[in-house]
Amino acid sequence: MANVKLPKDIVISACLDGVVRVFKLDDATSKSFKFLRINLPAAGSHPTAVTFSDGASSLVVAAQTLSGSSLYMYSGTSEDTKQQTKLPLPEIKWEHRKVHEEKAIITLVGTSASYGSADGTTIIASCSEEILEFD
Repeated sequence: MANVKLPKDIVISACLDGVVRVFKLDDATSKSFKFLRINLPAAGSHPTAVTFSDGASSLVVAAQTLSGSSLYMYSGTSEDTKQQTKLPLPEIKWEHRKVHEEKAIITLVGTSASYGSADGTTIIASCSEEILEFD
């Protein structure tokens, strides 16, 4: 398996309006940047965390709704983005609902299994809020 290089020219933001924005900053002197708006599939979802997975080919988004937290993995298209004025829309590869019951996911990290005889399987680690009660 080849070493995977994470993108250095991409910024991702999770916004309260329910949209994940991906900015491609390939030319810092440019007055406009290529960007992509990803609307979450569930109505009323608010993204709380984002991370890259599978190197830079996928994006994992944690979202909160009234029924609990969900994870969505978006996979990019194989089209060449250097010749395009607009980034290609990614497709949902998988989604998991109620991953932390009704708690919000506050931290999300994606990586590939690479130790020993690992096969590069995607690993997603998430941390949810915890309510502490003191006596």
